[in-house]
Amino acid sequence: MYSKSTHFILELIQNADDNRYDADVAPKLTILYRDDGFLWIGCNEVGFSEANVKAICRIAASTKKVENARKGYVGEKGIGFKAVFKIADIVWVKSRALTFQFDKNKPLGMIAPEWTDFPTNPLVSERTMFRFRITRAKSPGLGKG
Repeated sequence: MYSKSTHFILELIQNADDNRYDADVAPKLTILYRDDGFLWIGCNEVGFSEANVKAICRIAASTKKVENARKGYVGEKGIGFKAVFKIADIVWVKSRALTFQFDKNKPLGMIAPEWTDFPTNPLVSERTMFRFRITRAKSPGLGKG
């Protein structure tokens, strides 16, 4: 659906913009790419609800709806988060106490999460975190590939 492998960045920024935040918190999005092939994204949103977890596992089931019939360049196409699999083969997700991963190399791996520990990184620590293992052959412009 998306011609550029970097489109997933726009999806992640749009998701951060659409998130819910505590009233006394300034929204924050942290992006860190390391030359070992891992990309980290952190956001200080309130955290995933049960509906958010179900939505990230499915296609065309977003919990985030466009208000006042205004549509931009990203979101609401039914793919959303799945765009990350153009550049990543494994995606770890942490939100509140939930930690799981998607592995596109396994049957149903892009929609069936596996419960697992979330690898830590002292440089990025937010309530909701993503860690992407970048597939080197598909990552032009994202490092020394």
